[in-house]
Amino acid sequence: MKRKERGTVLTYSLPRRLVVLFLAFALVVYAVGMGVTGHLRRNAEADLQSDYKSRISQLSSQLDDEFSRIQSQMTYILTRSCVQQMELMTASVQFSEYYDAVRQTSELIHSLQNSSGLIGHAVIFFPRLGKSVSYDSVYDTIAQTEYQFLEEYQKVQGRSVFMQVDGSLYLVSDSMRFADKTNSAVLAVEFSRSAIAEWCAFFQEESAISVLYRGYGQQPYAVFGRALTAEEREELLGDLRALETERKALAEEDAPLSAKELPEESDVTLFGSHYLRFLYPVAGGSLWAAGYVDEESLRAAGEPFFAWQVTFTVILLLELTLFFYLIHRMIAKPMERFLNEVSQLKEEGVELPQAKESGDMDFLYRSFVDVSEKLRASMEQTYRSKLMVYQSEIKFIQAQVRPHFLYNSFYHLYRMAKMEDNEGVAEMSLRLSSYYRYITRSDQNVVPLQMEYHNAADYVEIQKIRFGDRILVELEPLPAEFQNLPVPRFVLQPLFENAYNHGVEKITGGRIVMRFVPAEETLAILVENNGACLQEDLDALTAYLEREDGSEKMTALKNVKGRMKLLGGDLTVSRGSLGGFCATLTLQRNREEENLCKPS
Repeated sequence: MKRKERGTVLTYSLPRRLVVLFLAFALVVYAVGMGVTGHLRRNAEADLQSDYKSRISQLSSQLDDEFSRIQSQMTYILTRSCVQQMELMTASVQFSEYYDAVRQTSELIHSLQNSSGLIGHAVIFFPRLGKSVSYDSVYDTIAQTEYQFLEEYQKVQGRSVFMQVDGSLYLVSDSMRFADKTNSAVLAVEFSRSAIAEWCAFFQEESAISVLYRGYGQQPYAVFGRALTAEEREELLGDLRALETERKALAEEDAPLSAKELPEESDVTLFGSHYLRFLYPVAGGSLWAAGYVDEESLRAAGEPFFAWQVTFTVILLLELTLFFYLIHRMIAKPMERFLNEVSQLKEEGVELPQAKESGDMDFLYRSFVDVSEKLRASMEQTYRSKLMVYQSEIKFIQAQVRPHFLYNSFYHLYRMAKMEDNEGVAEMSLRLSSYYRYITRSDQNVVPLQMEYHNAADYVEIQKIRFGDRILVELEPLPAEFQNLPVPRFVLQPLFENAYNHGVEKITGGRIVMRFVPAEETLAILVENNGACLQEDLDALTAYLEREDGSEKMTALKNVKGRMKLLGGDLTVSRGSLGGFCATLTLQRNREEENLCKPS
């Protein structure tokens, strides 16, 4: 059939539908995956940014607490009686008169010096006396440069202020001030630049910089958390000066107080890169703790998630490629082969349902149903044909059994009559009538196991009359639960017939045993003897039973095996536990009687 004609049978919409459904599902999964990954990436960047911000805030808070504590100690020292005593002294007073006050003041300054690692030098000035006391117990005359320092302090408003002089940061306080002037004791604490740098050095990353800054005066004070080049220092100081200018401009504006505050977080450009600046006031705005973080380092925190997004995309593309290949290999091509077969059937005259334009699955389903029905009908016809063959074979075997067995039976009746064994004749006649009544009935193909068991017992009793005590037969009682188990008629007697014929017919002390071995789904019936049984004879018999060659002569055992296989059971031969021939009949325990096994 031509390709064009095939296209009228199937439209191949099924592969296209599968592709569309898979693409829709894959796109949803991809969108969700990318959305979740993007959210995690943004969270990672935000968490790192929050960590940097919290560290600057923590530095500001720690410095605030430390400066406040130092300021409280300075206030405490200025209110001590020894300090107040020395404030009232003049140069004309003898040193011996206030020696104890100097000693006590020196101890207080020494205690202040050792109270904080940030303090580099502490000294108290007594302008009226013209003397100073330092932390190292040095009592000395105020130098000219120190007077200049005090003059600068007089220009500053407030009693406790921060000052930067010659690149150093001071916290200066006095005990009393009148009209913004003081002639009382002035306590000055110089902070160690190296100690402040250690406090600021909590950014280990090269992409982050922390700084403590004070911008008053011509020479601003700045301590950086790590070493910088001269160009980097100058660029950072330029940004801080601009920040100070902005602060002053905001202070001069007529606006609410909240609008005059500098933003804690802002974007700036430094060193040719974009930085995020965090800003927190220290000591009420006298100083500023600032942190600069390269925004590129923040984005680097999300790079693993970006790499996962790329990997996820590549994996999805590979899956799509593999899916398209599998759709083509496992669906499209088989459908094409199926189409060829359908076309061949159509050419051979098999009528198939007409396919709709978008009904590939409907067409396949209807075609499968039609073919299945034809196949089922064919299988049933074959089954019935086989069953008829087996039934005709049973009748043939029965026709063979009747003359032979009838001749032997009447001969034994004759012998018992001659011997005037009336009870034996009666027993023999009863067994023969029961046996022949069973095997000549043709109205049932399947009977309860109990009936087949009784027929086998009749056969055994008749054979006992023939063989006497030379052969001992043991029949295990049929379990009550299996008495109504349906079995094909005439399957047990052939097993006993072969048990007699294979090894025990011509010996004395022969033994034949029938026993039942139940399992979860099956029941095995074993008939075995203790006669001589060669392995090659067993192998030949097994091969004969397994072959399905219709030209071979049909025997009772082969007929039994064929009928058992039709009903889901089996017949096998082997060497038994008694050392001789063993035939095993396997029945399905839960098998219901089928329609084709009803009376014919």
